[in-house]
Parts: sequence; structure tokens; C-alpha cells
Amino acid sequence: MAESSAKKEALISRVRDYMTSEPQTLGVEHSLLDAVLLLRRANLRHIPITEDGRLVGLLSDRDVARAAPSLLTPLLPEEYNRVFEDTPVGKVMTKNPI
Repeated sequence: MAESSAKKEALISRVRDYMTSEPQTLGVEHSLLDAVLLLRRANLRHIPITEDGRLVGLLSDRDVARAAPSLLTPLLPEEYNRVFEDTPVGKVMTKNPI
């Protein structure tokens, strides 16, 4: 019986087995451009957003896609880029994820 319970214990997944222990974060004041660069550079899909050291939101790659102007919209490249430069992640993130 002891062997059976040891096998069961070995099969149980724990959050710590999958989580990132020291995740990269951004503050609410960072731009959407900062977020896109971090998502791509670190190959992430989600970024915890902090304010005064507290988790206040979560920004996903889908949040970024929803905030981006459609490529079918007649915008000049500078205007398209300005959206990413001028939009703070605090406006786009999912608030209070916990």
C-alpha cells in the first residue's frame, strides 16, 4: 500500500511545478509597446501588471490584439505605432485577476 500512495503522490501536479517563480512584470504606466516587446522577447503570453508592488492586473497577448488597430484601418504607420506608444497597459489589462 505504501508504494501505491507514493505513486499517487508522484502523479499529483502542483502549481509550483508549472509556475514561474520570479515572473517578469510591468507597471500600469508602461506602454503597450513595452508590453509587446516583453511578450515577444521573453516568449510570453501573459504579463503580470503591478502598482506599488501589488498585482493589479494581467495583460495577455489577446488583450494586446484587441487593443491594436485593425490593419485594414487606413492609418499611417506612424499613427499605428503611436497607439502602441501612447496606450498604457493599465487601460488594456484585465483588472483584479485574483
